[in-house]
Amino acid sequence: MSIEQPAKLDLSGMIQHSLGRRLEAGELGVLLSRAGVGKTACLTHVALEHLFQGQEVAHVSIRETPETVKIWYQELIKNIVAAQSLSEGEAAYLQSQVETHRSILTYHQDAFSPARMEQSIRNLKEQIGFHPSLIVLDGLDFSRVTRATLEELQDVLKRLEVSAWTTARTHRHITTVNERGIPYPCHDLDDLFQVILALDPLPDGIRLMALKLYDRSHPEHLTISLNTQTFMLKKD
Repeated sequence: MSIEQPAKLDLSGMIQHSLGRRLEAGELGVLLSRAGVGKTACLTHVALEHLFQGQEVAHVSIRETPETVKIWYQELIKNIVAAQSLSEGEAAYLQSQVETHRSILTYHQDAFSPARMEQSIRNLKEQIGFHPSLIVLDGLDFSRVTRATLEELQDVLKRLEVSAWTTARTHRHITTVNERGIPYPCHDLDDLFQVILALDPLPDGIRLMALKLYDRSHPEHLTISLNTQTFMLKKD
């Protein structure tokens, strides 16, 4: 089977339409939602936006195995290929972009620290010339994450000159919200994030809302609906 670069690939989704631009080096964003809504899939879609353009991504997962992470990518690629009616050759091209430009790092919850992640990425730079433009960090337990840990993470991003997206789990029974409308568990940490997005399930999709966009809280007109299979913008 030949490998063909897609003539046209529409990856319209959360980043371009909710932020207007990607995070820049040193910036940190977070996706909030309850369990099972799609934080990991959405995070994977953000990574694919970079990978399909030939940019390197470090996917850092806490608790999950590398094999499980690979399955997330395979399933999302399969859904994107089906949604855009791409050929087998074009699908093979997308898969090759992912395998060439992605590195997966996994940690147990108690073994993760920003410093260990930084050293792992530096080792990859030295050993295989891997230079990520983005880190996606999935599985941080925000019930245990301290301000000091996130401040250390910010420092690591600046030293590595990369941006990062992470995820945080909200809970139906915890209704704490700060004066800027940011819910638990980021209500007392929101100053450490440049962007905070929230995912809510709908009967026929997922609603994504910007709770913080750089210096604006709850910016107007930044609510969009995503397809639950591809995490691209829903088509009317």
